[in-house]
Amino acid sequence: MIKRLPVLLAVGIGVCALAADGGRDVQKMRLAALEAMQTSQQALMAAKWRGLAQLDSQIKDLASSDEQAASETDAKNADRVEALLRNATRRQNLETERLDLLRSLHDGYLELAVLQGEIQKLRTNLQEARQVLDGHWTLVLMPAGTHGDVYLSQNGTLLTGDYTLDNGQAGSLQGTFINNRLFLERIDAKFGKMGRLDGTLSSDQKSVKGSWFSYEIASGQPITGLFSLDRTGDAGGSP
Repeated sequence: MIKRLPVLLAVGIGVCALAADGGRDVQKMRLAALEAMQTSQQALMAAKWRGLAQLDSQIKDLASSDEQAASETDAKNADRVEALLRNATRRQNLETERLDLLRSLHDGYLELAVLQGEIQKLRTNLQEARQVLDGHWTLVLMPAGTHGDVYLSQNGTLLTGDYTLDNGQAGSLQGTFINNRLFLERIDAKFGKMGRLDGTLSSDQKSVKGSWFSYEIASGQPITGLFSLDRTGDAGGSP
C-alpha cells in the first residue's frame, strides 16, 4: 500500500498544474475525481477494520481452545500436545495475517492523508477563484468625477463586461483577476481601445480601488488618474 503514495503525490502535482492552466471547470473535475478516490479508500479501510475484527475473534477462539485442551486431564499427552501444536501454528499464521493487515491499515491512512491534503488544496483554489466580481458596479473616474455603470462577468481569472459613462461613452471591458488584483482594458464602441483600469478588490469584496490609464495621449486630456468601483448588485457564482 505504501508504494502507492508516490502515485498519489504525482496525482497531486498534476492537479496543481492543471488547476493553474485549466481553470475552474478542470479544478472541479479533479476535485470530483479525488473525492471519489477518497470515498473508495475510506470504504476499503472500513472493510479492513472488519477483517481485523474477524481475525481477532479467531485468535480469541483459538486461545479458548488452548485452555480447553490444557484442562483435559483424561486425554493422552500426545493428543493434547498435538492439539496445542495445531492451535499454535494456526494462531501464528493468524498473527502474521493480523500484522500484515495492521501495516496495510497504517499505509492506507497515509494514503488517505495525501488525498485529503490535495482535496483541501483544490477546495481552497476553488474558493479563491469563485466569481466574486460578477454583477453590477458603479464606476467613478477621477479627477474629472465621471460616473458610469459597469457590469462584470467572471470566469475563473478571466473578466468580461460592459460599461456606460455619463459622458456618453460606452463599450466593453476585457481583462483578468489574479491574486485579488483586477486588470481591465476599456474598449469604446466607437473608438476601440481607450485605456485600462488596474485596481485591488477590498477585503469585503464590495469595492475596487486603483488607477486608470488612457491610451489617448494626444487628446490633451489627463492620461491617468484614480478610479473606484462600488458594488450595486450581488456577486454571482459559488465554489
